[in-house]
Amino acid sequence: MRCGVCSLIFEVDWEWLRRWKEVQEACPTCGTTSDSVLCARPYIFPDDPALDDGKLRAMSWFHTSTEKDWPSSDFDPTGDLTEEFQTRAKRMLRRSGFQSMVSQQKSRALHLGTYEASVYNAYRRISDEGDEGKDFYVYRVELNPESEVRQSWVIDPGNVTGQVQVDKVCPEPIGITRYVNFHEDPGSLSLAVRPQAVKAVQQVAASSLDIDEDLLDSIIDRLREASHRPLLPREWPEEMGIEEDRSPVSAEARKTVKELVASFPVSLSDYFNRGAARCLDQDRLETWARWTISILNLVNGHSEVLEQLRSQPRRLVY
Repeated sequence: MRCGVCSLIFEVDWEWLRRWKEVQEACPTCGTTSDSVLCARPYIFPDDPALDDGKLRAMSWFHTSTEKDWPSSDFDPTGDLTEEFQTRAKRMLRRSGFQSMVSQQKSRALHLGTYEASVYNAYRRISDEGDEGKDFYVYRVELNPESEVRQSWVIDPGNVTGQVQVDKVCPEPIGITRYVNFHEDPGSLSLAVRPQAVKAVQQVAASSLDIDEDLLDSIIDRLREASHRPLLPREWPEEMGIEEDRSPVSAEARKTVKELVASFPVSLSDYFNRGAARCLDQDRLETWARWTISILNLVNGHSEVLEQLRSQPRRLVY
């Protein structure tokens, strides 16, 4: 962390970060807390090997996506949009505005980071971007050794979803820009890159990882037992018309998730707690339990994921 008031650089752990976000911790020198606009922010380690251009190009970088063939040269930002939604969007934005939005989406920089940052990306998308229930692919990325690297590093250039136009962060002829990641694996160096900077990838689907069958059975049994309980009481008066999920199975799913991520870093646990139970289909309990365990395996089984990635065939991109 680096304090914006006194410039102190100091190391913290996840528990400190949790307390800091709740304004229970402060800069150890000047006492500035997280509710200040000049509060401490994640900062890089000065001996990070990625600060060396040669080492950066030789390192493995990571990304997570629900796309099976990321990065795709024919990426279509409208692929997941229904025809009805596109028609409404074109009417609201006018056709030229809609096409401009599509062009901007196509010209976004690609983001690469540490393995930990890539897992954060998956969990954030489950929480905030409606990707709960979807299979995630972990990509191990090999950079093009000829790509030009921008000098030094910049602060995190994107919003919380990481969206930034490639020409803004990688002005020609730059192909790779380092930045300190504020949101995912905070304090680590991540990369914003042009697609041409990606030479090859290897990939593993979360759904392909080994499942703990005992844990699977335990989760299914808990949910089935909960299905025999009465509906939960209302939290709001019925006349207010607020739709509530009073299902005891949903409540048990949320409780189960909370227990399973209790030892995770606070940001990861918060993301998964918010998003995981939303995709529960009470007619397909095993499907939900398998998906939940597969996503948890990206953390609990990270050694297996990395080992599998190293053994996968390389797919040339550029």
